[in-house]
Amino acid sequence: TLPATLGADGSAKADIAVSQKVTEPVSLTVEMDYPDANGETMTASRYLTLYPADLQVGVRTDGWLMRDDDLRLQMVVLGLDGKVLAGKPVSVDVYSREIITARRRLIGGFYAYDNQERVTKLSESCHTTSDRQGLAECKLAPGVSGEVTVVARVKDSKGRESRAVRTGWLAGKDEWWFGGDNG
Repeated sequence: TLPATLGADGSAKADIAVSQKVTEPVSLTVEMDYPDANGETMTASRYLTLYPADLQVGVRTDGWLMRDDDLRLQMVVLGLDGKVLAGKPVSVDVYSREIITARRRLIGGFYAYDNQERVTKLSESCHTTSDRQGLAECKLAPGVSGEVTVVARVKDSKGRESRAVRTGWLAGKDEWWFGGDNG
């Protein structure tokens, strides 16, 4: 809560200190209460978005299911005004997510599943630059089967990072496991 006094034009400005680092776009609702000429309390509100950097990145795969040696990615780099930005470096990391399940027997002949998640950063990565249309492409061969997470990163002129995350499945020779459920 911040006190503010309206100026002659009926507006006021206030600086809001953010207590934690913004790592992804955050929506804020800013609300102001003020007395009107009749002495009643009026309310005005506005939605604001805080961004971690002066630019944004988006990432897209060819689909939700791809081959383990043919992961194709397309990224776009935009300014906060929504216009494409050319010549911006984009780096991409790939992570594998595995579910490790153990089934244990319970009293009465029932079973329960204990699931553990293991996320591993893969050695496959990509470094590219956006073209004049703001697009960048990568083709990777992670060589793993199952769920993967792709993280695209860009940095603005002040070194602040903006990220985009996308998950998908890679089909290869390995078997998949989706984890057990107690239902």
